[in-house]
Formats: sequence, structure tokens, C-alpha cells
Amino acid sequence: QADNVAAGAKTQRNVQVIAYFYDSKGNNVGGSYQGAVNPTVLKSLQSGTFNFKASTSAMKGTPSFLRLEYQTAA
Repeated sequence: QADNVAAGAKTQRNVQVIAYFYDSKGNNVGGSYQGAVNPTVLKSLQSGTFNFKASTSAMKGTPSFLRLEYQTAA
């Protein structure tokens, strides 16, 4: 779930989530996987959902954890 959490925050448009996967030593083994947030426009205090399917067979190792990055258009 992606949240526009600040009261009075600006509306966020074209919200995207990007995932990067890492092995237990912190090496990047897969990514980036990108998915759109639904709805793509989040007003102040509004939430949206996202999903994507990462292919572990395409990764360069065994993932242990991931980092999510959020991006929006200006």
C-alpha cells in the first residue's frame, strides 16, 4: 500500500513503486521491478495499492530482502 500521509500534502500524480531485491550480503540480485499505484493520483491522506510479480528465476541470486522506492510526476 502507498500512502500520501501528510495532512495538507500536495496531490501526488502518476505514482509508481519500484522494487529492488538484495541477497543476505546486501548485493542487488534483481530489479528494478516497477508497478503503478491504483489510483494513480493520491490526494492528501489517501492510500493506493500496488502489485507486481518478480521472477526469481531471472534474479542473479537468492533474494533476502527488498527496498521499495516511490516516484511521482511533478
